[in-house]
Amino acid sequence: MYTLVVKRRKDGRIITLSFIVIISILFILMGLNTNNPDYQYYEEIFHRAQNGISIISVETGFLFLLTLASKIGMNYPQFLMIYTAVGLILIGNSLILYTRKPILAIVCYFCYPFFLDLVQIRQFMAMAIFVFACRYLLHYSKSNLIKYCLLIFFASTQHLIALAFLFFLIVYFKDSKKILYTSILLGILAFAGSRLIYNSMLIQNILALRNKEYIAGSSTAQSIMYPLFHVILVIFCYILFYANSKNSKEPDHEANNVSNTMIKVCISSIVFMPFLLIDFQFTRFFRSCILIIYMYISDQICMLKKTDRLIATGILLLVVLLVNFRLFGPGSGYYESITRLIFSDNILFEALRLEF
Repeated sequence: MYTLVVKRRKDGRIITLSFIVIISILFILMGLNTNNPDYQYYEEIFHRAQNGISIISVETGFLFLLTLASKIGMNYPQFLMIYTAVGLILIGNSLILYTRKPILAIVCYFCYPFFLDLVQIRQFMAMAIFVFACRYLLHYSKSNLIKYCLLIFFASTQHLIALAFLFFLIVYFKDSKKILYTSILLGILAFAGSRLIYNSMLIQNILALRNKEYIAGSSTAQSIMYPLFHVILVIFCYILFYANSKNSKEPDHEANNVSNTMIKVCISSIVFMPFLLIDFQFTRFFRSCILIIYMYISDQICMLKKTDRLIATGILLLVVLLVNFRLFGPGSGYYESITRLIFSDNILFEALRLEF
């Protein structure tokens, strides 16, 4: 099979045409969308910012960007295009840095949770900034520590949930077992004090904007599915980690450092798992970590033998496709409220008179 290389970086990583095509599809679906459960809400906020009406229901950083866009004569669809492009550039740049198989990671992201990120654009931007910021977790230094914290604080001006990503400073610890045990212990403590945490002012502010028309998702089935999905992915990370550590030859120290950092992020993400059992909205924690998990898995798959690589890729795609069909396929709870709108109300599709 031939791979069409668009650009070869100095570090040997390549940018393929297929990768650019997938990123472009994500931009078209998100940046050119004109109707989803949150679209009218954000458009109304944009108009209020444009007219100088006070707004307290969104973070100050997001409000500042809306106000700035309106001041320079942009409308909301134009703002959404630029906002989407910036987020996808941050994600795309990180994918190329963190994995040798970015196309697999971005396909998995498209299956889940892209459709939700398309609706919840502040969450999308907070996640994109967090993923970009993870490069400053690769090597500990005061400069990297400050850069990571500043980026996370900026992400929190888009969505308050980003403050939780400060927990990943634990990745600076060299001992992976310490990270695992600490994450498990804190997860247990968080679950034990879940009611107190849930009723805290910060958490209530995060949950305040939920749209119950399409967030009717705190069912028992989903309460089981999300933690199970998270567990499956983390176990997959462990299996690939041990399989490749046994078969590794002469180590590439920089690649190993990226890999070790990513597996630490994957491991420490289990601290958020108990929250998935408490409230559906806490899947935002999981969704923000999942792209890093996809990156790690896709990179580790590249190191397997051909047959094992095909099997591992098939298993991963099967799992994410099942989740996609369960959440967004015909007959699912999100099909009418999200999926159908994404593919029917779009500037490009309407211009080309395409109907899905």
